[in-house]
Amino acid sequence: IYLSDNAWENMYNVAIMYDDVLENLHIATNESRYLIYDWAGKQMHHTANSRGTYAMLKRKDGQILAATIGAVGVLRNLEWEFTDLIRKDRFRLNALYEDANEELWVGGLRGLARYENDSLHFNPPGKEILNIRVTDITSMDGEVLCLGTRGGGLLFIEGDSIRQLDMSSGLTSDNVERVLVDGKILWLATNKGLNKVTFSSMNPWSYEIEVYDVNDGLASNELVDIIKANDKIWLASNKGLTVFNPE
Repeated sequence: IYLSDNAWENMYNVAIMYDDVLENLHIATNESRYLIYDWAGKQMHHTANSRGTYAMLKRKDGQILAATIGAVGVLRNLEWEFTDLIRKDRFRLNALYEDANEELWVGGLRGLARYENDSLHFNPPGKEILNIRVTDITSMDGEVLCLGTRGGGLLFIEGDSIRQLDMSSGLTSDNVERVLVDGKILWLATNKGLNKVTFSSMNPWSYEIEVYDVNDGLASNELVDIIKANDKIWLASNKGLTVFNPE
């Protein structure tokens, strides 16, 4: 996509999402702006989300959701509507994920929670590590849940097993803002550049880590989101977007 204006340049991009069905690019900024572009790069719509947008998700039924302060936003007729999830303590939600069973998972300041019957269900005793601030939720092969965290690196959940990848494992930071799964490759957007983790085996663990930063052409090392669209990697940062071909 070549964007027809500079609305996103030098602006703190909080979250980005690519709709591969409609071929639209969604960009949320720290000024509560919400921009939608078509694949030709023309700005289709510009709206506002007063609660802020920290992550977007397109569900299997086509519904577009946003993680906000104390609520999940639903985009209807190109305007946001909100369903309050946390009524007493309006903490920030950072991540949304729909699993193979169409269950919705939410990540935020209090950790990982499952959304059911208009309520958030947090983790049972014995899994306190999952109460760390969760910044992103995704999966590998639809079976291994991957959590980006603030302070705990990357967590992998498979059944009752939890494994961790952090600075002691070779990451540049324990603050993983977003995770992009591309086959056996994990792209990690951190506050200290882009980490590329290539797994040759998950059992036993065998992986290689490569690091990219401003010296490699990134707009900033402080990355906040990452997506892949039409074979290109899109990185949102505190100084705008970076786009590159990973091959």
